[in-house]
Amino acid sequence: MALEKGGGMLRVGYCEVNDLQLSPSSKTAVSQVHDIINRGGMLGFAIASTPLYQIFFSPSVTGKPVETMITIREYDWEIFGEAMSSVSKISKDRVLQIAEPLTWTTSGSEQKFWRCISEAAL
Repeated sequence: MALEKGGGMLRVGYCEVNDLQLSPSSKTAVSQVHDIINRGGMLGFAIASTPLYQIFFSPSVTGKPVETMITIREYDWEIFGEAMSSVSKISKDRVLQIAEPLTWTTSGSEQKFWRCISEAAL
């Protein structure tokens, strides 16, 4: 979900919103969405770092190349992949929980903006 702003126009993915003036509640919501996206990135980094720690710094690994290779082979990469793919879904679901109600309580270009955010979060 990319937000670009230029000359009174906002582009959200394939959505263009002209003459956007955000209400105070929408400005707060935009800040919340920004925080969710940033935290989602940090969570992804933490999840991605976990196998490296478990494989290379675990006390069970004595440091011998053969044992390190066995640990790499035995790591449950399928569960790791599922966890990584769910990070994005969790972030999108949280963004949708913020954006969708604002499509009901706003109007005009502000409503169009929140509709675009909601659709991007699906």
